[in-house]
Parts: sequence; C-alpha cells; structure tokens
Amino acid sequence: MVTEPTATHRRLLLVDDVYTTGSRLNSAAYTLRDAGFEIAGAFVIARRVNVDFDARAAEMWNRQSANTFRWDTSPVLATP
Repeated sequence: MVTEPTATHRRLLLVDDVYTTGSRLNSAAYTLRDAGFEIAGAFVIARRVNVDFDARAAEMWNRQSANTFRWDTSPVLATP
C-alpha cells in the first residue's frame, strides 16, 4: 500500500550501492513515481561486471583491474 507522502519536495535522486541488473533501481523508481514523486536520476556507487557474459566483458575487467586505484587519479578528484 502506497500512502500519500507529507513532504513538499517531491523530486528524488535514487542511490544504489551496487548496480547488477538494475531491477532494484527500476522497482524503486516505479513505486516512487506511482506515489507521486519525480525521479531526477540515479547515482550508483559500484557496478558488478559479469566476466562470464562475453569475452569483451572479461577483457574490460582484466584491463581495468590491472590498474591500481589511486585517489589522486580518480575521475572525481583528478585535476587536469
């Protein structure tokens, strides 16, 4: 049962810790939209890569996992 929200701001940004199939985000978005909220977008902290899906996924995973993570080269914090 969805009840009427009491908040006056009805625009939301969804946050998910790990994106695997997208079903959790989609389920939340549909339910919140049906309750009258506007979904501004989604922010995902991590994405699970299924290396068994195909050879390109495995190649991408191997290429990226060979790079050591460093905060100073992070896309969020890196300076040009």
